[in-house]
Amino acid sequence: MTARASLALAGSALTILAMACAQESSTTRFLEPDVGAMAKATPPPPSGALSLCKAAGVGVGTGTVFTFNVVLAGVARTANVAAGSCLNLTAPAERTPSSKGWYQRKTDDVAALLPSGTRLAVDAAALDASQVSAIMSGAGVQASSSLLLNLVQQLIAADLNVLRGAQPTPAVAQAMADANAGIAIDQLPPITLTTSLAASEMSALVNTLSAFNEGKLTLPPAPATTQLAITEREDALTELLSIVCAPNAACTGVNLGSRSVTAATSSGQTTTVTFTNRGKPVLRICKVAGAGVTQGTVYRFSAGGINVVSSGQADVAAGDCEDIELIEATYSVIEDVPDGETVQSIVCAPVAACPDINASVGETKVAVVRGLTTVTFTNRSIIGTLRICKVAGAGVSSGTVFGFSAGGINLSDAGSYNVPAGGCEDGQLEEGNYLVNESVPVGMTVSGISCVPATACSNVSLSVGALHAQVTGALTTTVTFTNRSIIGTLRICKVAGAGVAAGTAFTFSAGGINVNDAGSYNVPAGGCQDEQLQEGHYSVGESASSGTTVSAIDCAPVSACSNISLSVGALQAVVAGASLTTVTFTNRSTIATLRICAIASTGQSGVFAFSAGGINISDAASYSVAAGGCQDKQLQEGSYLVTEVVPAGSTVSNITCAPTNACSNVSVASGTLHAALTGATTTSITFTNIPSGADLASLRWGGVAGRITRAGPHAGNGIH
Repeated sequence: MTARASLALAGSALTILAMACAQESSTTRFLEPDVGAMAKATPPPPSGALSLCKAAGVGVGTGTVFTFNVVLAGVARTANVAAGSCLNLTAPAERTPSSKGWYQRKTDDVAALLPSGTRLAVDAAALDASQVSAIMSGAGVQASSSLLLNLVQQLIAADLNVLRGAQPTPAVAQAMADANAGIAIDQLPPITLTTSLAASEMSALVNTLSAFNEGKLTLPPAPATTQLAITEREDALTELLSIVCAPNAACTGVNLGSRSVTAATSSGQTTTVTFTNRGKPVLRICKVAGAGVTQGTVYRFSAGGINVVSSGQADVAAGDCEDIELIEATYSVIEDVPDGETVQSIVCAPVAACPDINASVGETKVAVVRGLTTVTFTNRSIIGTLRICKVAGAGVSSGTVFGFSAGGINLSDAGSYNVPAGGCEDGQLEEGNYLVNESVPVGMTVSGISCVPATACSNVSLSVGALHAQVTGALTTTVTFTNRSIIGTLRICKVAGAGVAAGTAFTFSAGGINVNDAGSYNVPAGGCQDEQLQEGHYSVGESASSGTTVSAIDCAPVSACSNISLSVGALQAVVAGASLTTVTFTNRSTIATLRICAIASTGQSGVFAFSAGGINISDAASYSVAAGGCQDKQLQEGSYLVTEVVPAGSTVSNITCAPTNACSNVSVASGTLHAALTGATTTSITFTNIPSGADLASLRWGGVAGRITRAGPHAGNGIH
């Protein structure tokens, strides 16, 4: 076959293919051009390449990333280039576009046009190769309609075709611009597509873009070179020194002010464009919110040059940074520290840039050179919380209000508190050491003081209700005082013992031994009386009552009493706050009855006289007892000498006692005995008299009892 025949055959094939594609709907699957066959007929020229480089000047750290916009025929890519490196972009010279279906399957082609570090600008979104491929496949993409998804896919395919070298017609370029303006892409997963375009508008744009992508249009011829508009994005920390191209003739429109250049790439050739930046002398001031500082609080800083006329000022929010462009020099950077705060730390990067840091006054000297010098101030609050709590101990009513004061020991600040028992009150104070005092009410004492944290308190004194408390900024120191009552109850009870009538009043006193308090009592027998006294030791005594004696003293609790003396009716009692001490006195009568009875034998009559004189007690009585009768006398208990005044012509023949053990030293001969009297009891003594010896002869034997005897200790001396 001749060469001409071959060309004719190829032309016929192309014509048939074009006619088939023209009949395909824009919303159905498209037949793709036979690129292989076309390449054999008219192979594309070799691709050109752009090597975009970033050189680090003074003050620019190697690896610092700079961002560029690279625009080809209205299609923009962003490119990130690290200082000290280059990013290589191919500039294909393809004449024939490819359909969206091609890019859906040929993800490697997408990656070649969008290598690592580059993104495709679609709408306001910047899409990397993986995101472009995701939209092209539709996987995981949310769109309001399939028509919208088709439009975005056709637009991206058109962008990629332009980047491959296909030349859009003016109508296609306009459609690309209109589509970009009418869609919105949210890159956050899942990728979401929205639009302001009507369905008819989207259909028209799809038709135009798909015709371009499917090779249905007659396109302008490819230019001899590819023109790439390159712009470095503004960077506040650096300034552009130079833009250099190799070959030099490949670049036009070099503009350092706008940081832009147009670079031409030729088929099979590499054009290298190098941007060189140097750092500006920038002081970055950062503020960190320490303990107790609210994020976003604004702080004022000033930077004054030392030996240079240069200065700057910045308002920096906590959690943020602000940059100040200066000239190279050493500066004094000062924070205007707000009341209630302190500068906790000042840190510099690089460290050597700050030779003289003084956090206590919020100032540091900073050597600013080209590049970024960062000074970070961290503030914390010096206002802490002193919380005072009151616990109601024994005898204290919940809700009772207590007064406290907190006075600064090493600083000029103070607080006052009124805290109800069972509650707490907070006071905001500057950090430091405080003397905390309770105004202890009368009748109470501080029984406990505790702190949280425990290490915050020292010099705790329960006796005066005071301590030293450390307050730390942004923290809470809690001091808990527990009070109890020191007023106790001393209850004195009276039990009516033998011979004491119920209701008989008795008098008591309670005098403080180690406390200045006292109480007096009038207690009826069978009753009790309470007195409220300050806790302490008391001497409790009963006022002697004529005719009675203390027979018992009991205490509850038993341990509360000591030094009990029944003989004087006294003891020592401990009264404890909010407690009851009960002392029970039992009294009995000391008045006894001495009954003397006279028995007269035959020939004896009249009244017999007797006397009872106290032996160990100052009391006495005389008796006149008719023969055959008895007489009672009330005497204080004790031992008595009882004597009969024996009349003439009579003699004592017998003396008996009841109870028997109440009498001793009985002498019938002398008519005497010792009688022991016990209060509230009766001792009966019976004297029996007979005629004296001169009269015995006139008596007949058996006239009295048939026999006369003498009883008592002198028995045996009687007359038989």
